[in-house]
Amino acid sequence: MTPSTNILVVDDEKGSRETLSAIPEEEGYRVFACQSVAEAMKQLMRPVKEGAIDLVISDLKLIDGSGLEILWALKKISPDASFILITGYATVDNSIDALNQGAFASHVKPVDMEALCSSIRNALIGQRLTVENRNLLDQLQRFNEELEQARDAALDASQAKSYFLASMSHEIRTPMNAILGMAELLSGTPLTIEQQEYVRVFRGAGENLLDIINDILDLSKVEAGHFELDDVEFNFEELVEDNAAFLAVRAHGKGLEFTVM
Repeated sequence: MTPSTNILVVDDEKGSRETLSAIPEEEGYRVFACQSVAEAMKQLMRPVKEGAIDLVISDLKLIDGSGLEILWALKKISPDASFILITGYATVDNSIDALNQGAFASHVKPVDMEALCSSIRNALIGQRLTVENRNLLDQLQRFNEELEQARDAALDASQAKSYFLASMSHEIRTPMNAILGMAELLSGTPLTIEQQEYVRVFRGAGENLLDIINDILDLSKVEAGHFELDDVEFNFEELVEDNAAFLAVRAHGKGLEFTVM
């Protein structure tokens, strides 16, 4: 463990206090020792720059109270810190009571030093894992929040795009219907054969453009999950000839001839 790990030993018996303090020091920890609940409380409230207490080893019965009082204060001040109870009363009830109130382990005097060292190591490992797990959960929560924000932004953008397509399609379709209507009226007037062909071509081109506009609206339906396919018959030869006639007009304007064989 790193030297920055701070351990507080609380015992009103000098010999026991010195023995308990020696164990963590040999393991490389910083150890602070005191003999009462009042002194322990001052240590728990130590300035941040001096480093918080990471683990408390306390006797159950102290000159001015119970070691459990220190446990309660420790959990309020440093919820992640660990607590090991030392007691001269070899009763199961004392150990169970301490564990139920948040102690990591309980040892009976005379303390098995090897077992105590093992409890110290395991307590600090568990403490570190708890902190790391909480940090991971915090990161996961932030990541999920970012994903939700990105999803909401994508949905907003998709809705804005669909609204734009629908609006633009409507704006284009209105004048296109007028053009097709005028083409229909023009085709009913006296025209030469050549003029009739011109009217047929631009009317067909207008109808094709109107189909494209409708396809754009269908794209909006696809994104909304309301798209349905229509099974309709069509004349393939006529479709090719209509498109060829439209392209032929543009080709003629460039001095080219476009035909379909």
